[in-house]
Amino acid sequence: MFSDSKKGLFVKALDGVIEVKEIQGENAKRMNTSDFLRGTPINVGEIFG
Repeated sequence: MFSDSKKGLFVKALDGVIEVKEIQGENAKRMNTSDFLRGTPINVGEIFG
């Protein structure tokens, strides 16, 4: 996984890489990933569900 507030959020998948364009935190509205990452950084290897 790679995350950067300017470049976005990328998750490694079996056959390549998935770019996450929108994300929704628990009890929050859906937003662009770059906006989410400015307020909530995600570290490499972090597991979230």
